[in-house]
This record gives sequence, structure tokens and C-alpha cells, in this order.
Amino acid sequence: MTAGEYVAAFASIIVALAVTDLAHSMHRLLRARKRVGWDWLPLSTALLILLGIVQFWWAFFDMWRMSTQFTLGGFLPAFTSLLLLFFIASAALPDEVPPEGLELKSYYVENSTYFWSLFLLLAISATASVVSMRVSSDTTAADIVRLTLASGNLTLVVIAGVLIATKKRWVHAAIVLFLLVALVWRWVALTISG
Repeated sequence: MTAGEYVAAFASIIVALAVTDLAHSMHRLLRARKRVGWDWLPLSTALLILLGIVQFWWAFFDMWRMSTQFTLGGFLPAFTSLLLLFFIASAALPDEVPPEGLELKSYYVENSTYFWSLFLLLAISATASVVSMRVSSDTTAADIVRLTLASGNLTLVVIAGVLIATKKRWVHAAIVLFLLVALVWRWVALTISG
């Protein structure tokens, strides 16, 4: 195995744990469905994160697998992104349903600042990860700015900032739906080469 294949395997384990946590939380909600006050917004946000996890793994798999060497400093932003991805998946849905029941709408409102703060940190970390993988000894500051802007993640930083700053449900609903549509739209072009 190459160094990149080891990194891809390690990353795949963390991604699998994130998906498992999200699926486990959903399973608990479904098992206690009679005690759950259902709401589409936290479920849509969980779906957004599930699709985002798959996209993250899909987009980075080839990059990691094809790399022949890594430095710890170069992998740290990607590792941070992976941990944040796990934290976001863990925060998307409640871990348990208490005996008295649970309102998903209330859970989302109470959890949204934490959740979208993690999302903001993930967008920053993912940008640092992409930039660090493409930086070489002859990279200029202008190249780093160009790579940062080209990542598209600055838009996600702004979106997360808006969602942290406001509690207006219609803003959260509109942005989550927009992100879902944009994410699915981007999926059309994703490929893994063999």
C-alpha cells in the first residue's frame, strides 16, 4: 500500500464512523417515533450532512489515494476536517429520545448555533486542507489566495455565519434547501478514477 492509500483508508474509517453515528441517531428516532415531534428542517439538515459526508469522501479519496507522500503538517488540516465532519454528523440529530419525548423543532433551535459553528469551522478547515495539498515550494501568496477563492468554501463560511447570527426559521429553511439542491447538483460531475 502507498502512503496515500493508508491515509485514504484511515480517512474512510472516520467517515464511516460519522455515517454510523448519523444512522444510529436516526434509528433511535424511528424506534421512538411515537414520542418524537417530527420536523422536516432538522431531518433535511441531517440529510445535507449525510450527502456532504459522501461528497467529502468522494472528492478527497482520489487525491489521497494518488499521493505518494504526506507530511503530518500537510495532513493536519484534512484530519481536522474529518474530525469536524464527525462532530457535525453527531450534532445533526439527537443522540437519544427521553421518556417524556422530544420535539425535533426545539432540538434544532437549541442546537443550531453549535451545529452551524461546526459547519463554519469545517468550511475553513476544508479550505486549508485543499490549499495545503496543492502548496509547493514555489507557491506564492497570490497562488494561496487564488486556491482559497477557488475552493468555493468561502461561500459556505458566509452561509454558516448567517445561520449562526439568525434564529429566523425561514432563513434556515431557505438556506438548507438551497444547500441541498446545490450539493445534489454538484454530484453530477463527481467521479472516482480507477
